[in-house]
Amino acid sequence: MDKLRTYRGHQLKLDSGGKNALASRLAAVFLVSALLLSACSKTVVIQGAVPTPLVSQIPLRLGIYYSDIFKNFSHEESLKSDGNWTIELGQQNVLFFRELFTTLFLEVIEVDQEQLSAEAIQTLGLDGILVPEIEEYGFLTPGISGLKFYSASVKYNLRLLNGQATVTGEWHVVGYGKSEGGTFQGGEAVNSATLLAIRDGGARIAIDFPRQAFVKAFLASLDVVPAKEVISDQD
Repeated sequence: MDKLRTYRGHQLKLDSGGKNALASRLAAVFLVSALLLSACSKTVVIQGAVPTPLVSQIPLRLGIYYSDIFKNFSHEESLKSDGNWTIELGQQNVLFFRELFTTLFLEVIEVDQEQLSAEAIQTLGLDGILVPEIEEYGFLTPGISGLKFYSASVKYNLRLLNGQATVTGEWHVVGYGKSEGGTFQGGEAVNSATLLAIRDGGARIAIDFPRQAFVKAFLASLDVVPAKEVISDQD
């Protein structure tokens, strides 16, 4: 028996063959829409070699706490001209900071919580706890900036706790990077720009961390004098 169906405000009289044809057309429309949505969505897992700055070590024994948020940091953004992006950069930052802090400090131990007691800090033989965080991440594509390159920035926060488990100070630092759009595909260019931003942030930390007033006061309280700084990148 023929039936009336409404489609986009129009009533259609369909027999069984017509119903099948309409269903096929609708399925095709949904499939094309899904494919277009998929094509406009990009997931970039940041990975690659990032040279570690070489500096004279600061004679500190620090516990390092990487939160789950830091380890799994991911940035999601929808761009009108470039679709939906997911940038996963947590693991790359963990790998880089492990190398950075091993180079920068005399001894580092990863701890499983930020708020260790003073007794626990002393038992571990640590001078304090350092907590790195990613506060912000951002990137620009040529479609947004109107320029010919992709750029990225990572804003870090470093929080230092002393041997009494008291916060002595915090420091914000931003790393920047860019990659030519004509050299790489979009995902590769964002990956490259982000790696350079991580590297830039690491170099700033290596140079400027001991210069911060609260760090100087912390070192003075331990009667520690940092060696003359030397900065370069490992090959």
